Amino acid sequence: MKKIILLAALFIGAKSFGQSDTIIVSKALGDSITIQKSAFEINPVIVTAQGDSARSINWYAFNVTRDTTSGFNTYVQLFDRNGKAIGAFNCPIPANIGNLWYKDPTPVDDYILSQNPRFIKP
Repeated sequence: MKKIILLAALFIGAKSFGQSDTIIVSKALGDSITIQKSAFEINPVIVTAQGDSARSINWYAFNVTRDTTSGFNTYVQLFDRNGKAIGAFNCPIPANIGNLWYKDPTPVDDYILSQNPRFIKP
């Protein structure tokens, strides 16, 4: 009996460990995209020489310190319609935008988009 309970616990744990960190967004009949849970969608834009189109953006902040006058840097990733990373770049965030981040990430999203006018939210 102990073995059965142990196997059941391992199965349930493995099942929850393998859960995806992506979501599927349906746009219209037959048109859906997979994006990271923390990413936001953009209009399709070709970003590679092979013609891959970015459909969502996610960013990670680094070099964030207590000194709020220096701003910070972000690592921005671009994803295709299947949630596969197809490009990345760094975008420095000035202090006046970074100071708003603690309440809402939208000012950082908007600043990254303003620095890259090809990327537009739908």
